[in-house]
Amino acid sequence: MSSTNRSLNRVNEYGTPPECVRLLTARLSIDYGLSNRHRILEPQAGSGSILRALRDDTLFYDSHVTAIEVNPEHRGALSSVADKVIIHDFLDVEPPADLNKLFDLVIGNPPYGRPTFDTAGTVRLGTKGQPIQEDAVTDHVEHGLRMLKPDGLLVYLLRWAWIVPTVRSTLNRHPIHAYPLRKRPSFLLDGVPKGSDSTEYAWFVWGGTEVNVRFAAARASAPAAFLSTPI
Repeated sequence: MSSTNRSLNRVNEYGTPPECVRLLTARLSIDYGLSNRHRILEPQAGSGSILRALRDDTLFYDSHVTAIEVNPEHRGALSSVADKVIIHDFLDVEPPADLNKLFDLVIGNPPYGRPTFDTAGTVRLGTKGQPIQEDAVTDHVEHGLRMLKPDGLLVYLLRWAWIVPTVRSTLNRHPIHAYPLRKRPSFLLDGVPKGSDSTEYAWFVWGGTEVNVRFAAARASAPAAFLSTPI
């Protein structure tokens, strides 16, 4: 989600512009050899802007796609681009018990925060009436990794500034690659571009257990290091 989307409004989510997805997939196919055989998951899929862009790409049009989204209003839109739609909070969805049904690619634009509640179950509000939120990205990273096949990839669109050292130190597994966007994205509000965002973004890539073995030597000398390829 964009840096301005800090409310609890789940109807007017900020969708990911398709050109950001196209830039990513062009590089992933070169750097990681993705193919049409892939099982793909998008958590917190919104109305499906990322999946729609993937379906338009010949590299992914025949992949098996699962969408998880908490807002039931998006079921219809997601059903047009996903083979399976799960209406639920991604963080509460358990990974498939069958290892063959884990995913080759988990891709998304996760929310940065989630509301906090008082002991009565009421959303806590700040002095200006805005919900008080806590970090959600780290949990989405850790849970997304649980969904991966050993040779799979987890790819999230995040603010470039998110990966500061204090955040990296809280992760059980560090990203192996980042694709900073040369142009600030114009996120979609109800399907319409809202203008360039106020901060820089990058696609961050985490690897499954087998993928991470390939980067073991680099991580031994610099545990929080990752490749960076501007797109």
